[in-house]
Amino acid sequence: MKHTSPYAPGDKYVPVADGLRAIFIFIVAWYHIWQQSWWTPHVGTYSLDFLVRAGYVPVDGTILLSGFLLFLPHARVMLLGESVPDVRTFYQKRIMRIVPSYVFVTLLMLFAVAIPYNLYWRPSDLWKDLLMHLTFTQTFDFSTYIATPIGVASWTVAIEMQAYLIFPLLARWARKNPLGTLSSMAALALLFRSFVVWGMKDYNMVVNQLINFLDVYAIGMASALLYVKLTTLWPKRGDLRLLLNAAATIVLLLALYGLVVLLQAQAGTPGSALQAGQMMRRPLFALLLAAVAVAGYTLIGRAVRSDTSTAVYTYLVYTVCALVLVLTCAFQGQDLLGHGSSPIWVGLALAVFSTILGHSIFSWGLKYLSAAFVAVAKLAGEGFAG
Repeated sequence: MKHTSPYAPGDKYVPVADGLRAIFIFIVAWYHIWQQSWWTPHVGTYSLDFLVRAGYVPVDGTILLSGFLLFLPHARVMLLGESVPDVRTFYQKRIMRIVPSYVFVTLLMLFAVAIPYNLYWRPSDLWKDLLMHLTFTQTFDFSTYIATPIGVASWTVAIEMQAYLIFPLLARWARKNPLGTLSSMAALALLFRSFVVWGMKDYNMVVNQLINFLDVYAIGMASALLYVKLTTLWPKRGDLRLLLNAAATIVLLLALYGLVVLLQAQAGTPGSALQAGQMMRRPLFALLLAAVAVAGYTLIGRAVRSDTSTAVYTYLVYTVCALVLVLTCAFQGQDLLGHGSSPIWVGLALAVFSTILGHSIFSWGLKYLSAAFVAVAKLAGEGFAG
């Protein structure tokens, strides 16, 4: 087996984005299941109630990822001198990716649910609802957004398609004047949000309008610029890469802690102020999530392991794990002492046999073998252990 080349983050494919998207979808789905079952899981004695109660917030995370990924090619134009993406190709890809499945689901809901159960008062209501859904404008009318029988959740697709419509223009402005464009987007969202929070009592029609997400898109676009810039500054020296990964670890842990605090605050907001709290916390959530996304990509094991000794790599990994466990116990109010000698001996046995003679071998193997081979070997071990 040959040595792997030293790691450097890529500026075109960002795998951590796929992982974050999967996490967001899982939490949102969990939230909707919780609404029907009130099933609240626990980790030991620690309740995850805040996570499911605020489980709608990660929808904002998908908007952030959209802004990040959409602007990533334009960030490469600005910082790497690549060619400007073709606008026609941009629209063609978005239409082919979204419209066929969206139309299918909309018509399925119409003919399988709305019409058979007579959910429209008049035929004109049906045609209005269908037309506004097919033109992605259903968020502008209460009857087609809040009271529609063919898919309330489709508002997210409508917001994305509305954003796609104006994105080439926003990207063009951002390439010429990034600070002015992104700050204007954020200011417009904050002004709109302040106006509706102070001037309105019912936020159902405004909480999820496109203008209310402009700062989230702006933060995603700024994150793309930062990310591509970091790829151009990636150090060649191993010690500097370790320093950068250590800094990324600290940023990641602080951002995750901030997200937990933010979600707890949102989950504890009373019903009358729930949507107002969601809107006002939206930019802070986007900033913390952007920190997780950018810092997280520098912490892939293969990144450090490609040119780092086993001793240094395992020391960093186990130190971070120990710190996370200690912080988790402190956060939950768990007592670290007073459990007798048995847990200490069990812990030492696990450290020697399972960790030093187990996990460390896999860490050592990452320097000489592919990550896929090591992963399969680890899974095979589980089979033999069973």
